[in-house]
Amino acid sequence: MKRLVCLAGLLLLGACATTGDETVSREDQLRPNCYSVDLFDPHPLVTPGAEVPVAAAAFIGEWGNGAWEGQWCHDVRVTQANADGTVELLEMHGPWAAIGADPTVFKRVGRVRNGVLTYRSFNRATVSYRIEGTYLIGRREMANGVFEAVLERTETLGRPLPSRRPANS
Repeated sequence: MKRLVCLAGLLLLGACATTGDETVSREDQLRPNCYSVDLFDPHPLVTPGAEVPVAAAAFIGEWGNGAWEGQWCHDVRVTQANADGTVELLEMHGPWAAIGADPTVFKRVGRVRNGVLTYRSFNRATVSYRIEGTYLIGRREMANGVFEAVLERTETLGRPLPSRRPANS
């Protein structure tokens, strides 16, 4: 019964995910103390013009408190959306010894089609994101597996958003 209720909630609100027999809320999938990297250069968010598709403009902002598979800290900063549906972003990761990943930050250009932002990353990984309510749901397909992450918007057009959880929770 819980799975059925969560499925209805997922379809209507995008609030739950099901893994096996347990139901996990999107908020419970966040990692608020997860650290990726510090950006030392400014990367301002650019207000989109009227010619920019709404679906692409919706991604603008900083998305954080996420981790691939709950372990590999990850943040995304989408700085600009363009009239052709492309977006410019920074892809940030903390270290993850299990797969030999060092902390990194890369500039990327992705394309938004049918509400999904997709780009190619290092090691020929295909990365995609979709907005589900207030969350950014990520999927990373790599040679060593498929990883998923849930992030939340932490900044929008230069304004930090208030934290929803205490820093030490």
